Amino acid sequence: MTDDASQMAPSAQMPSSWAMIRTLGSVAVLSGFLIVITVSLTEDRITANRRRALEDAVFSVLPGAVSRTTFEVTNESFVEVDEPKTGTQVVYAVYD
Repeated sequence: MTDDASQMAPSAQMPSSWAMIRTLGSVAVLSGFLIVITVSLTEDRITANRRRALEDAVFSVLPGAVSRTTFEVTNESFVEVDEPKTGTQVVYAVYD
């Protein structure tokens, strides 16, 4: 009977840690770069689509309206704004 260990083929050499780190780092940098490019190329389009969806929603609730103005609610008054800040209370005024 022969020994099973002596008949096994030699195992493949493991890649070095440096090669794996370099590969993973390259993939991470490439992924990050692609995400940044995608966000910067689509940001204006996404903002325009959100604005259009908001106007469609407001005008469907008040069908006679033809224009709207956005106001942020502060402690003392309403402040007219073009683009409200995230996390603020917003009121929309519509006009016919």
